[in-house]
Amino acid sequence: MRYKLVAALQSIEDIPDMKFEVFVNRDKQHGEYGSNIAMTWAQYLQVSAMDCAHAIVSKIVLPAGILRVEVAAPGFLNFYISEQYPALVVLEILKLKALYGIGCLFEINSIRQPHTPKEARFFAYQDISTRLGVVLALDCNKVGNTQVQGLTDDSALQDALAFFYFKTPFEQPLTLDAQWICSESLDNPWYSVKYAYERTTKILQMLVLRNIKQTSEIVTVKWRPTALQLIEKLSLFPDLVEDLRGCISLNHLYNYLKNLATNIHYYYNEITILDNDHVYCSANMMLLLACQWVLRNSLGLMGVKFA
Repeated sequence: MRYKLVAALQSIEDIPDMKFEVFVNRDKQHGEYGSNIAMTWAQYLQVSAMDCAHAIVSKIVLPAGILRVEVAAPGFLNFYISEQYPALVVLEILKLKALYGIGCLFEINSIRQPHTPKEARFFAYQDISTRLGVVLALDCNKVGNTQVQGLTDDSALQDALAFFYFKTPFEQPLTLDAQWICSESLDNPWYSVKYAYERTTKILQMLVLRNIKQTSEIVTVKWRPTALQLIEKLSLFPDLVEDLRGCISLNHLYNYLKNLATNIHYYYNEITILDNDHVYCSANMMLLLACQWVLRNSLGLMGVKFA
């Protein structure tokens, strides 16, 4: 949503090409998002920031999911989301699928110069021991029950390495233990992500057997807190990718996936997914499908593709 608000503000007539911020408000009483664009514009024009803020409010076309915008002193704009916003997030993901959150990447040649997202996997296991002091502590003879001849001989190990390649900022050393990265424990972020995907798949299969289908009535569903937290995490993915453009701190992507998997586990454990209410079951099905697309897209940026 943040990048949509940026686009909406940039499209307002008379506002010059200038730098401004759209941010997530910590205190939700002031709205989900805020912006300092009015104060930046006021400095440009040497006029009142409050007057600029009211002028923007009168001209802006709010994106779908934003209920209203309010002005707060000394010139902030606060944006409030609608009750239908969680459902709109899920519907947008299911509409865009493999393009959700990553469409902006087609406008540029790479995330981190000069390596493209498709090359990330290659550098993860081919170059990991030499680039910028990165160190890999790996027993190449045996990893758990898997015999490994070399870093490229075992696809599961390759994917794990590609995932952990993003664990630390690019300029910091990285030390990995082969036995740990292949361990089946939720304390292992890679296993947690894979298990989250497997859990969503299991429930989706059960819902399909019950002939549960997608429905537009999802907008009427009263989401429970755990589901809302999960949807909020899904909604942040496009903003995260926007922030990664030209950025070398790709560890934010690793942290996002780790936290998303945790949210999926909470959702799985605390919500009765197989409810008798078919609309509610349909909403759960659509949310789980949305989770799978975001997991796929996130991992795809790392060069990891599974399931």
